[in-house]
Amino acid sequence: MIFDDIQKVYELAVAYIGNGRYFAFAMASLLFLFVTSKRIRPRLVYPILVTLAVIATPWLYHYVFNRDAYWRVFWMFPGAVLIALFCVRLIQTCENVSERIAMTVFLMLILFFLGTSMYSAERTRPDGSKERILTEATNPEKVSNGAKRVADILLAIEDSPKVASRKKYVYELRQYSSKILLYYGRDIDGFVIPIKKDDEWRHEVHKGLESTSPDYNRILRICDVAGYNFLITSSAYRINEALLDKHGYREVAVLDGSAIYYKPYTQGQENADKKAAEQNGTAAPAPSEDTSAAASEEAAPAAEADTSVAAAEEQ
Repeated sequence: MIFDDIQKVYELAVAYIGNGRYFAFAMASLLFLFVTSKRIRPRLVYPILVTLAVIATPWLYHYVFNRDAYWRVFWMFPGAVLIALFCVRLIQTCENVSERIAMTVFLMLILFFLGTSMYSAERTRPDGSKERILTEATNPEKVSNGAKRVADILLAIEDSPKVASRKKYVYELRQYSSKILLYYGRDIDGFVIPIKKDDEWRHEVHKGLESTSPDYNRILRICDVAGYNFLITSSAYRINEALLDKHGYREVAVLDGSAIYYKPYTQGQENADKKAAEQNGTAAPAPSEDTSAAASEEAAPAAEADTSVAAAEEQ
């Protein structure tokens, strides 16, 4: 495992460094500062060397850093600061103004020609293949076309849809529109933040939707009680009509390898309306006939699931 982590750290470093010219310039600047100034060593050189050692430690990569965003730790290497300080020190060695101006222009040209245009530059992947660093923006929201189509369907039905989705769309639906309220976010696996007891029902729904044998009876019941009236599943494991009728959901679309289900008035919303009505001293709004019929049909499923999920929702 440690060798896999070493390889991954190396691959990420290669991807971050790119063509390596600026990195080499920065390391040369670091060496220059180390040799020419004893005072700067404890203030800048040694801390940078320690930082590089920390960044390149596979154990920290595996257990401490967020592996999904590990490349960001390379930002701690102050390459631009080292290059700037080297250039300033070099200019200071010039004896008169004309020499300093000439040295400044010379260093600016070096920096200019060392770099590459971000709009045409390519970088080399660890496997030797090339990839563009930037491409023309054809999708301002930076989300996949499938996620965009799914989001448009949700927003066409409700202004602020509450959605329990397979993880395929968890990263993108909220990015496309903050009006979409998700049952759980990108960290549902507990990679960064440990899963709390209050999140067990969300975790259960997530695991079910990613499973090849989902317990849709349980998933629909949790979503209904939690008040999430949209459910997005894999189209390879669609929910049968009998189970949908039982819980009051209906299929509204099948696209992008996914099926979208919708219930206009959930048990969770009904409970919230009743609670608000009790606090305000008014009558709760009556659900429509189809949802009330589904609710009465739901009145006697497993008591354990009802009470446990409802208790979690109340918290």
